[in-house]
Formats: sequence, structure tokens, C-alpha cells
Amino acid sequence: QGSEFDRSPDYRYDRAGLELGTRLSRTLRFLADGGAESDLDVSTEEGGLDSEYWHVGLLWTPDARTVAEARYGQRFFGNSWSLRLSRQVRFVNIEASYEEDPTVETRNLALGDFDPGELPPTAPGDILSSASSSPFVARNAALALIAEGARTRLSMRGYRNEREYLRALPPDETILGVQLRLVR
Repeated sequence: QGSEFDRSPDYRYDRAGLELGTRLSRTLRFLADGGAESDLDVSTEEGGLDSEYWHVGLLWTPDARTVAEARYGQRFFGNSWSLRLSRQVRFVNIEASYEEDPTVETRNLALGDFDPGELPPTAPGDILSSASSSPFVARNAALALIAEGARTRLSMRGYRNEREYLRALPPDETILGVQLRLVR
């Protein structure tokens, strides 16, 4: 992953690894992944595979409507873990998740709509970090309820996103929100 900036240092992050899984029982699977990645504590501009990472976890699917996954591991910034739960009941799907992952906001912006050669959109009051290469540990939690009918989809999602920056500036951030969406 990489971003080039006119007014701040460029960003580069490299990662290479392998993920494996094996079935322990009809409903339970053991997962493991590992490899090497860039240590963003050392440099956010050079990339390279200078830090090892690993995760182990379990994937539980007791039936076709339920999925639960948990992982724990080590990365350059310390402990890393994630949880994901999904349950479908009649016309409603319930999803809950939590993850810790190092990232930069430009990566998040690039995952949305992107027009090459144009700066990402900003709004009055945007925080300076939203267009910088300052790496942070993202701690993202979300809960969603999704109801689907034959022609209508109604979803409600609540989330809490925390950003713990690896350097003193910019200051850490917490973003809380609720999204309501109706598609007919």
C-alpha cells in the first residue's frame, strides 16, 4: 500500500504472509496466519518486510445462519486481536465485530470512491490527520441490524472507531456514530 503527498511525507506499507486453516470438527476450524510486514514505528515512508507478525484463531459455524470468528496475535505495535459474530434470524441479520489494525486514513479514503489525480474530498472541520500519512492503531467496534424483505432493505449500524497514533501528533481520536439506511 502506498500514498504520495505534496505537503507531507509519502506513505508505504508492505506485507507478505500465508494463511492456513484446518477443520477440527464439523463446526469448528483452526486458523493461523503469519509473515512479515513493514514496521510503521520505524518508518512510514520506506516500507520493507522488517517485522514479523502472526495470528491464531477459531472459526465456528454451528449452522448455516451463524458464524463466529476470533483471532489473537502479535504485530509490530503489540497484541492484535479481532472478533466477528453474525447471526441471521428470519428477516434480520445481526452482525457484531471488533478489530485492532494499524492503518493510515489515506488507506481508508482509498478504499472508497477514488478519482485518480484528484485530492480526496474534505469538508469544513475535517481533522488534519484525515489527509496525512500518520499511522495509527485502529480499534473499531460495530454492531449492525439488517432487515431484508423482497424489495426493501433497512439497516441500522452503530460504531465506535478509536485511533491511537503511533507518534505524539496528531492527538488520539474517538469517533462515534450511527447510520440508518433504507434501500427500496
